[in-house]
Amino acid sequence: MEADAQVVPGPFRSDDGTPVDFGDAKYEWAQAGYDVLVEVARRPDGHISYRDIADAIEVSTGISTRTRIDQWIGAPLALIAELCVRNGEPQLTALVVRAGTRDVGQGYANTYAMAGQPPPKNLQRAAAETRDECYDHFTRREAAGWDRTKLTGRTPSQSTVKVRKVVRAKPEPVAPKVCPQCNLQLLPSGRCGYCD
Repeated sequence: MEADAQVVPGPFRSDDGTPVDFGDAKYEWAQAGYDVLVEVARRPDGHISYRDIADAIEVSTGISTRTRIDQWIGAPLALIAELCVRNGEPQLTALVVRAGTRDVGQGYANTYAMAGQPPPKNLQRAAAETRDECYDHFTRREAAGWDRTKLTGRTPSQSTVKVRKVVRAKPEPVAPKVCPQCNLQLLPSGRCGYCD
């Protein structure tokens, strides 16, 4: 790289270095990521690391970034998650895992908020079950496909995920039984401790 060459801070076209608006890039990355994940779901025990999907979508779209992966990959994955909800498909983002542990990241909990559901107590177990649903669904059916018009682009953040609180009805207090003669409370046996 020449000493005078300008370093583009955000997304850029890999072939000529032209800057790309992040808003546009995330939609192109998401479309490419959706297609990658559908193919991953068609493999037995398919999964892909965050690094591998990032590389695949950068190559596929020709849009790269020098930003750390953890600072940008969530945006296209959130769009994919939203599309899965809108398409009525299993959550493809469950297939994206950490390379060493095969665990989903904490951002995966937002997929439940998108679907209007509370997050599960065990996120990793829920993601594993969703991966099985993906294998079953996408090996038997064609994907609904990418449709940007279905997307709002607004995704809940981790702080906005709300858990529904279960409110239990309090029992109505029961008036104690009293002796008809002296008006004192009756014993549990139903007898008056004063009159009887």
